[in-house]
This record gives sequence, structure tokens and C-alpha cells, in this order.
Amino acid sequence: YKAMRKSQHHPKPDSFTYATLISLLSRPGPNQDLMLAHEILTDMHERRDKKVWSAYAYGPLVNALSKAGEIEAAERLIQTMNARGIRSNVVIYNSLLGAHARKGDAKACAKILQEMKNNQLAPNAVTSMEIFNSYEGAGYHTALSAVDTMDRLAELWDGDHTHPRA
Repeated sequence: YKAMRKSQHHPKPDSFTYATLISLLSRPGPNQDLMLAHEILTDMHERRDKKVWSAYAYGPLVNALSKAGEIEAAERLIQTMNARGIRSNVVIYNSLLGAHARKGDAKACAKILQEMKNNQLAPNAVTSMEIFNSYEGAGYHTALSAVDTMDRLAELWDGDHTHPRA
């Protein structure tokens, strides 16, 4: 990567290069280095070449921060991404939902679901599972409340989108 950046003879890093490096540095384990992953993400933007900007570069770092309980940092990263015109995806939102679900913060999850709807992103099976987890963490443990939750989620989406009950 460093050789690619400095050399006149090597190709410049592209969106695949950035996404792969950030993904590898964001994975749990001995090679995890979230600071370096963030530096590479910053470098990607300093190039000012919008062709290399990608939600796939942001996703692994948002996921790692969310799993580490750094929810505010993950949210700021999503805000930065959106401010730069990079469209988020359901996987990125699911990472954030998972972090709030582990805290049992059903209200934050509902807010994220509304943001997904506003951005025309349909939930998937993982989204539904994270919502269930958030409600369970908040103390709603009955099957009836689970069905009620799914009914409320389904109301967020109209007939043009797949909703959690589909």
C-alpha cells in the first residue's frame, strides 16, 4: 500500500485496495488496528478521487467500532460518509443496530430504522434479528411482544419494500 501511494511506477490504490485494507485492519485479532484503518480511510478522502470512495471501505470500520462499543464513533463515521455523498447500506446500519441491541436500546434502534426508511433502505433478516435483540435487551421477552414488534416494523415500510414480516 505504501509503495502504491509513493511510487510513480505502481498503480494508485483503488476502491478495492482501500476496502480490503480497511477490512483486514478492522477484523478482531492480533492484526486489528482501528487507528490505522481510520488513517487509510482518511487517506482515501484526501486523494479527492470520488471513484475510490465507497461504502465498502466504511462498513468494516463501522462494524468494528460498533462491536467495540464505540457507538458514537461509528455514528460519526456514518455521518461523515453521508456528508461526503457516499450512500450507506443495510449492512452498515445493521452494525449500528447490533451495537444498540446489545445495550437493549430499542429507542435508538427505532430511530435507525426510521433513518433506513428515509434513505429507502429495506431491512433484511439481520435487521429483524437485531430489532428482536434490542427489544429482548429492553425487557420485552414474550412471543406476543415479538409479534407486536414485527407488526410495528412492517408498518414502517409500504408495499414497495420488503419488510421484516416478508
